[in-house]
Amino acid sequence: MKKKICLMFAILFLFSTIPAKSIDIKEKLSQIGFNIFAEKDSKTEITKVIEKQQKYANKQNYSKLKALYTEDFVNYDGVDLDEYLESLKKTWQLHEKLNFTTTINFINVYGNYATVGVVDSTTGQTKEPYEKIEGKGILNSTANSIYYFKKTDGEWKITAEHTYSEKTSLKYGVAKDLEVEIDAPECVASGSQYDVKVTVLSGATGAIIASITSEPIQYPQVKSEDIFRSIKKDGELERVITANTDGKNEIAFASLAIAKPIVDNEGQVSASVDGVAFIASRVNVIPKKEKLNEQEK
Repeated sequence: MKKKICLMFAILFLFSTIPAKSIDIKEKLSQIGFNIFAEKDSKTEITKVIEKQQKYANKQNYSKLKALYTEDFVNYDGVDLDEYLESLKKTWQLHEKLNFTTTINFINVYGNYATVGVVDSTTGQTKEPYEKIEGKGILNSTANSIYYFKKTDGEWKITAEHTYSEKTSLKYGVAKDLEVEIDAPECVASGSQYDVKVTVLSGATGAIIASITSEPIQYPQVKSEDIFRSIKKDGELERVITANTDGKNEIAFASLAIAKPIVDNEGQVSASVDGVAFIASRVNVIPKKEKLNEQEK
């Protein structure tokens, strides 16, 4: 024990006797202080970029919004900047009274790079009704994302985006009062099976049929074929889905329709659809690493 203590003192003595030119304590301390101030300034600048992003998205200012991103921007769905902004344009075209809100959870700065955790929320309504259902649709979306920033020519810009959790709903007619949940994993392995469950909690005014599908996240989007089934008495519908092996993330997608019976003068019974709802949940698909057999090694 004494030998260890003596060794520690010897090491401390060695550092204390190093010439001042080798270690300038005041210089090091001042650098630490400057780094703290620089980090604070960077966080302020990055916050302003996020605020501008929200402002330009709400004002539908395409050119100013594009200037906030680097030319080589890409997100974790493999979508480049042009495709990313084109999908936003599509949202502008199909919806009105849109409100984009971004809440910052944290900002970590590493020199000329930064990682920003955010919650993106979107609300609005469609410009057109759905088929014969009266009224416009109500849109709600919440996403948890990581923005990656890079300082280029003195300016902080968004260089990449990773959305790891996202849920969206679009409801028409009497389905606006429908409280419904979709349960799906946020992350699965490529080619694996996972469960997706839809639960109607309240607000049902008639018989409900529903369909559960999955769609790859890509632009332009490809719509899967719906196969509708009656919702159980317990308000649930469940399906097992096999994740794609094409290296794409997916959307677990549920379509619901509320119908009520109509009896005509001849006593014939038919159904009238008074409301529909579309509920989606992001599923990130992780590629599997292929294992080499003994002959290939």
